[in-house]
Amino acid sequence: MTSYDKVSSLKDFIDPFITLRKLFVDFGYNRITKIVNKFCLLVQSFILLIQVYYVINNFSLDIFGIYAYAVTFTAYVTVVMLISIIQEQNIWERVDEISSSFWSIECAGHQAKETMLNKVRKIKILNYSDLHFLEV
Repeated sequence: MTSYDKVSSLKDFIDPFITLRKLFVDFGYNRITKIVNKFCLLVQSFILLIQVYYVINNFSLDIFGIYAYAVTFTAYVTVVMLISIIQEQNIWERVDEISSSFWSIECAGHQAKETMLNKVRKIKILNYSDLHFLEV
């Protein structure tokens, strides 16, 4: 293990948002995950087109009332997936910028470091409990 790996693992240990970053950035932009996302975007777009086609061909207020929420939600998910794929490079640039420009916790002093570590512990507990409830 090189000294950079040790420092990186220490930064990960202290980082209060490590769970969110690992889940949504590191895992979210993995090669396999990107392939799955593109496939889901294709399927989601196809479903949206089918829903819009059905609503247009069988238009009535009852059908519009029933399918308006589903079409709106499907359109929202499709747009979010598309923006996520388009903005990947910008997200990686922001992650690199943030990790290189923030100060180390050791620069704050002992008392501030202890206060921050206590807050980090509470944030990690909240993150893990939120993920636990999403799991159920």
